[in-house]
Amino acid sequence: MKGSASTARRARRRWGQHFLADRRACQRIIEAFAPSAGDGVLEIGPGRGALTRLLAGAVRSLVAVEIDERLAEDLRRSLAGFPSVEVLPGDILETDLAGIARKLAPPGGRIRVIGNLPFSIATAVVQKLLRTAHLLSNALLMTQKEVAARLLADAGSREYGYISVLVALTCRGRPVLELPPGAFRPPPKVRASVIALEFPQSPALPLKVLDSVENLLKRAFAQRRKMLVNALRSLSPSPSPDFPAKLREMLRLCGAPENARPEQLTPGQYVELSRLLHDSPFL
Repeated sequence: MKGSASTARRARRRWGQHFLADRRACQRIIEAFAPSAGDGVLEIGPGRGALTRLLAGAVRSLVAVEIDERLAEDLRRSLAGFPSVEVLPGDILETDLAGIARKLAPPGGRIRVIGNLPFSIATAVVQKLLRTAHLLSNALLMTQKEVAARLLADAGSREYGYISVLVALTCRGRPVLELPPGAFRPPPKVRASVIALEFPQSPALPLKVLDSVENLLKRAFAQRRKMLVNALRSLSPSPSPDFPAKLREMLRLCGAPENARPEQLTPGQYVELSRLLHDSPFL
């Protein structure tokens, strides 16, 4: 028995589990989410079901994806009286979101997402959601305060990075509320933030363009202390002595300084720079 308990404790640490335990916090989150009877909802990381139980019966259909098989089975048993709720054991990063969306979405509609994201994979989960933005209407997500700040950061700020740009290009994000460590069991060492992401009816950028921008962003922010002219030299498969000068000209065409660093360009400027690079004979 001691061995089993020890294994369970290790699993919780590995998955970064911090369960919502404050009833008032749960109510505030549900009020912000504002579920309606026609909604198809995906819940990420339901844990012990603090939010799941408040959503069950309030929406048309609900799929909850929980990585901990033991918790998923407990939750499935406790919600057996709600036929519109399905609890799936699995890793959200390996889950077929398109398949879930086809199952949940009302005719001609999109699904909604709510989740308490493990701090260690929050950015990866958001990236996956952004890549399926055409399937989503909105998302209400809990994560570490510092991660939330990066997701919603503006150009020029210390927190601004490649994920900030992708969020800004894909949806409209806003902070909703903060939660103290005491709202969770076990309490984390940091505060948590709840943010809302609103997705447009039609994606602002084609996926092919977003892929190109994402590739540019990863190269740029991998060396964020360098000027972009230096950080992006590796883009050219056969470096030319004229390439840095051409990059400076592209930055000028984007309305950015020639000596700009990655955090100085706005999301729109990154889209334009990606387009110019795509059309460049140097690449």
